[in-house]
Amino acid sequence: MTKRWLVALDVDRTTLTDDYRVLPIVREAVAKARQAGVYVALVTARAPDAVRHVLKDLGDVDATICCGGALAMLPGENGWQVGPGSEAPFILPHQLRSVVLKARELDVPLAAYTIDAVFVDRMEPVLEDEFRLTGMTGKEHDLLSLPTPVAKVLAIGRAGRDEVLHDLRHAFAEKLACVFSQENLLEIMKEGTSKGNALLSLANTFGVSAADTIAVGDSENDLSMFAVAGLAIAMGNATDKVKVAAHRVTTTNNEGGVAAALLYCHDNVWKR
Repeated sequence: MTKRWLVALDVDRTTLTDDYRVLPIVREAVAKARQAGVYVALVTARAPDAVRHVLKDLGDVDATICCGGALAMLPGENGWQVGPGSEAPFILPHQLRSVVLKARELDVPLAAYTIDAVFVDRMEPVLEDEFRLTGMTGKEHDLLSLPTPVAKVLAIGRAGRDEVLHDLRHAFAEKLACVFSQENLLEIMKEGTSKGNALLSLANTFGVSAADTIAVGDSENDLSMFAVAGLAIAMGNATDKVKVAAHRVTTTNNEGGVAAALLYCHDNVWKR
């Protein structure tokens, strides 16, 4: 069967419930979409290692876009491999150094993500919480002398200090891609990196037109997908800004909003 459509699903607070579960109705809806000849991809700020356990619960998909658009991963004979559209996705060393020094000045905890690991200057509670939720193990290492290139830096706001993340963003917004995935989580990537650009690249890889892409998400970092997708669907739990940017609003992640969105597409979009 020739596949025409491509669905891009955000992960946290979209595919997953607030307590990080994949509801059975979501798993079934994704499988049904793929059986109907639709490409399904997860598009997330998470690193590859933090997506694997999601896939175990969700079932097979056709691709995963990780680190906010920096890494497109495709299934292969030897597991998931970096695919087209991920050429030179890393933050330049001098830029990484500037971000680390500024974050230290502002006292903002950082996590630096490579393709297969995550590093921190020193472990502390807000970082431990993030790794526990995403299933990764952080390694302590001086972020100014990491052994491998960095695809994404995550800056985390401590309780009551989210405002310093805006200071950090302002310092690098003209040189790097800086976008919030939550109010207390600032993603920093190579200039030009976005979920939207990655979605367009993946659509090209699959031979799908931009008009035949569908994006489902809830947060600011999903807006770049909404800007290029033929159909943008906001979760019921999305921010007001995301809902305004969407063509449709589905139910919340805790109600299986992804399943409701895919059912709508099955009945009204894919049969066109």
